[in-house]
Amino acid sequence: MSRKGFTLAEILITLTVIGVVAALTISTLLQNTNQAELKTALKRDFADLSQATLQIINDNGGSLVNAFKNGTGDLKDSENLKNAFKSKLSYIKECSGIPSFGGSGAGAKIEGCWNDGNWKYLNGTPVVSDPQSLPGLVLSNGTLLNFGINKSACTYPTGDYYRCGAINFDVNGFKPPNMFGKDIFQVSIITNGLLPDGAQGYYDPSSDCNLSNTMGTNLGYGCTALYLYQ
Repeated sequence: MSRKGFTLAEILITLTVIGVVAALTISTLLQNTNQAELKTALKRDFADLSQATLQIINDNGGSLVNAFKNGTGDLKDSENLKNAFKSKLSYIKECSGIPSFGGSGAGAKIEGCWNDGNWKYLNGTPVVSDPQSLPGLVLSNGTLLNFGINKSACTYPTGDYYRCGAINFDVNGFKPPNMFGKDIFQVSIITNGLLPDGAQGYYDPSSDCNLSNTMGTNLGYGCTALYLYQ
């Protein structure tokens, strides 16, 4: 009686193929899962920030016009903006901005409320700008925030609307990728609430939220509205 079976070479080839397929599948699955978690965190933080904003509006007679004004200038009102939100949010650390932003500290990056500065736009280019020197907070859930005023009177033209300032937030704290459109997002502060970037003419999600596009216009700001409205 003859017996048939697989040779050692056939078994090894089969295992190799299975390993390659598993590696490709698991990598994609983990990437998709991670991105889904970041989108969920974005929606969570946006809801918390929106609720805090509504409370601040209520405290200031129904509008955010000049709600953060301290009489020293628009940019210097950024510290007041942070202070208004810290009274409404659960946080574990606060950082003062540099003097030009109304604070007496070294800014969110140096004081430990923002990542080490190696943050990027969605197209992979580095971000080199003042937000690292703005006042900031680290929320109890690990989210990093920084706050900036453009015009306390909420007259700064942005897309099809006018804003008072903006909030940047990193939904997974100091963990990578530290990139706009993936774990870092921005919302505009307007007279009656928050408006996500990518809405009302300010950064078009169709051209400003492409995960595989390295064009200079693909910064990732538009992802905020795109993911919130999905």
